[in-house]
Amino acid sequence: MNKYLKYLLFAIIIAIPGLIFNLKNSIYADEISVMNVITTIIYFVGWFIYGFNNGNKKEKSFVIFTMIYWSIECFLYLICYNCSLVILYPITLFNIIPMYSLNYLLKIELPYGVFVEILIIFSVVTIGYLSGNLFNSINYKEKT
Repeated sequence: MNKYLKYLLFAIIIAIPGLIFNLKNSIYADEISVMNVITTIIYFVGWFIYGFNNGNKKEKSFVIFTMIYWSIECFLYLICYNCSLVILYPITLFNIIPMYSLNYLLKIELPYGVFVEILIIFSVVTIGYLSGNLFNSINYKEKT
């Protein structure tokens, strides 16, 4: 299987539970529940662990994928927000809804809240990747 397809499949799979548990509150702009916060934390932890795993394997293609993936997400959201292209909203909300409780807690108005969320998730993935890479380097030094 192509590496990039594998990364995209992970992104889809990790977002589905977030969509299931956060969709209702995000649509109706309800107050968040404990379940929403737990779902968002699991979303972030899942990305961190996946970044750590790929950093441990020294998969540089993962870094390229995450940069492209979250940049496209920012770009599409910017287009949707400024041009009111309703047809693109499902694509952009696919990654934003799992982070709904973060946006609610930060209380940053749209569209800036979404950009902050994407910056935070990208930072989490990058820190996970760098941690995995560092862990691999430390493990390598201990073996030699």
